[in-house]
Amino acid sequence: MTALGLALLVMSVTGFTRTLQRTFVAAWDLPRPGLFAFGWGVLGAAVLVAGVVVLVLVAPLMQALPNPPLLTALVRLAPSVGLWWVVQWMLLGGAVGWRALLPGAAVTGLGQVVVMAVSGLYLPQVVGRQAERFGAIGAAFVVVSWLVVLGMLLVVAAVAGAELRRCRTPRAPR
Repeated sequence: MTALGLALLVMSVTGFTRTLQRTFVAAWDLPRPGLFAFGWGVLGAAVLVAGVVVLVLVAPLMQALPNPPLLTALVRLAPSVGLWWVVQWMLLGGAVGWRALLPGAAVTGLGQVVVMAVSGLYLPQVVGRQAERFGAIGAAFVVVSWLVVLGMLLVVAAVAGAELRRCRTPRAPR
């Protein structure tokens, strides 16, 4: 069972990053990357997993800090922006420069911090209420809805990052 679970986890994570990769490629209006991009997708998945592990390990340190909301948001924002900056670059296979990717990483990181803050306040209550009302399926619906919100954040941030870059790039004269 452990081997099967691990195989399903790897397939899910690489499937997620391949879909995310296609989203970034479409947002930046790049040609389809082909089979070579699979390696970049796997590397992007590894970076995402490592980023989540780092955030989980850093969480206890956050408890030791004074807890003003602005400080907490800033401490969470910096690694989120850095993580999404690197992940975007990897998933695009280095086809877009670092400077061009920064606005999209900032939008994604900021959105992630906001969604996580709201989720920390709102999600436990809703999951508990729906679990009492409908059982496990109610809790599952809430979690799936939360994942849809996160997916929408990633798509909107990918498109916003590409569009912000297009707006700042001067057009060639006709």
